[in-house]
This record gives sequence, structure tokens and C-alpha cells, in this order.
Amino acid sequence: MIEKLPLRRLLDVRDAEAARIKPIFESVNIPFSELASRTHELPAKHVPIIVASGPSDSEAAQFLTDLGWQVMVSPNYRFAESGIGRLWEPNPLVETLRSPRMDAKAVDLGAGTGRESVYLASQGWQVTAIDNLSENPERGTVLQSRYAPDSPLVKWVTLDLPSLELVDHIAEVSLLTMFFYWDVDVFLSSVRHLHSQAMILVEVFNEVHHDKTGKPKNESAFVKLGELKKIANGLEILHYEEGELRGRNTTRMIARTP
Repeated sequence: MIEKLPLRRLLDVRDAEAARIKPIFESVNIPFSELASRTHELPAKHVPIIVASGPSDSEAAQFLTDLGWQVMVSPNYRFAESGIGRLWEPNPLVETLRSPRMDAKAVDLGAGTGRESVYLASQGWQVTAIDNLSENPERGTVLQSRYAPDSPLVKWVTLDLPSLELVDHIAEVSLLTMFFYWDVDVFLSSVRHLHSQAMILVEVFNEVHHDKTGKPKNESAFVKLGELKKIANGLEILHYEEGELRGRNTTRMIARTP
């Protein structure tokens, strides 16, 4: 099966016109002039970045190194078309999902810049992305236009959660995601309005991360060890784990409504 939005490891920092005329095989083009504003399109910092040698390669490598990535400049590439790919990765829980049925709906709470929302859309989900920051809908829309232009259009909603309006967006949803956004009241209210057999994916900072880093500062924005399992009482818990992942101590859960 061909992946609809394949993962790449090679970054092409040439200008967009040069990349269009002579594309580098299995690379992602982010021009050096745009790199500072598009770091959310890069992999997590524990993942090394390979920069294709060429114009601005050393400047890009230094820029990324200064930001905390491990970078290697490589001449080992060839010129050929390979379609759209990505350097960024969605939350690992999202990648466990099977392809959705026709017209399946998902809500991504605390959608941020939209990587999970765009990835879900690329797999065929009809996604409503909800976030409290007014600038994120534009960023998410641009992200989809670059990486999943032919997928179902993500519906962006700006809400200052918790909000009574949230219920209007939960109806008939088959999937609810909450990644690094946590509010127990929002979680419980959302779950109550999901229909039977809806999937719920959650990753949230836990007390170990808070004790080590002091973040999140708000105690209501992270959970104690074992707390999420108690909060999810009544759901069918399919997967539950706590510990370090990608340099962060989190609690991760896949659950389903009865």
C-alpha cells in the first residue's frame, strides 16, 4: 500500500522555482528564506535533518544547528519527481489508526499549527480543528495546501475553551484527539457527547514532566500518574502507557466509547 503522505528525511533549501524545475527525489523543499517561519514543518529535534548540498546549504545547516537539530549536509541525492512528502511527523497515536470509512468525522482539540489535522485529512478524515489561537487557522490552512491539497478541507474553528459551543462540533464524530492540550472538564464533556464506538486519542504531559521542567505551569494542564485511567472510567481502554517519549514524560491513551 502506498502511503498517502510519506515521510521524508531530506531537506531541499533551494528556492521554490529551482526545486520545481529540477526536484530532488524524495526531498521536501523549504527555501532557506522561509525556513525561520516554517520550523513547524520540520521533524522533532531528536530526529537528525539531512540537508541536500547546494545553494544556502551551509547557512541552513548552521541555522538549524543553532536551533537544536543535528544536521548533516549530503551530496547523495538524485534529481527526479517523487510527489508530496513531509519531514514532520504527527502524533504517533494518530499513525496507529486504520483508514477511515467514507465521510468519517474527527475533531482535533487544541490543534495548534495543524499537523495532526492535516495528516488525518490526508488519510481521508473530515476534520474539524479547534484551537484558541486566532493565527493558527491560517497556518493550518497553508499547511494543508502544501501537504494535502487534494484531501477533505479541514474546518478550522477558533474557540476559547472550555466553551459551550464545543458541543455543536462533537456530534456524529468518530474520532476525538487531544494532544498536549488538557482540560478535564472539556475532556469529560466531549466524551459524553460522542456516539457509541467513537475513538479517543490522548497524549498529555504528566507530573514527572512537570517536576523535571516546571512545565506546564498550570497544574490543571497535566495529569498525575494513573489519573487519566481513572478519569476515563467507563470507556474501553485499548492502550495506556506512561513514560518518556520523544524527550517528554507523558501519559498516552487510546480509548473507545461503549
